Amino acid sequence: MDLELITQKIKECQDIKYDLDEVKVKKDFGYKVLEISFNGNPSSEDQTSLTKILLDLLDEQIEDDCLLEVSSSGKTFDFKIEDLELHVKEYIYVKTLDGELYGDLTKVDENDITLSFFIKGKPSKKVILKKEITLLRSEVKL
Repeated sequence: MDLELITQKIKECQDIKYDLDEVKVKKDFGYKVLEISFNGNPSSEDQTSLTKILLDLLDEQIEDDCLLEVSSSGKTFDFKIEDLELHVKEYIYVKTLDGELYGDLTKVDENDITLSFFIKGKPSKKVILKKEITLLRSEVKL
């Protein structure tokens, strides 16, 4: 994946009204992740538009097995495992002993949680054991 080309395409795109912060590739939970972060705190409507724009703009640059992660410098906060139930149906960041992942918290059980997310437009899920979680954070979904 050519990060310089991706960065250039994003900066040249007139439909994107937010300043680009960072473009990087990482590996989490065995998935290759293209992480694109922007400065600012976009509205829900802007978040939806931005994600669609990026998927269309970068379709040829994003590999089939790659997850697109779009984030912003918006308001986030850490929370405790005991508070997971309060965050069901919210977009969160989870750091574990094996990596990190962003997704919608869809299920909380006694010993694990389930995150839902998309890999190149296709829905995916990941079950994570609570005992492996080292950090939880509420995030702004783009």
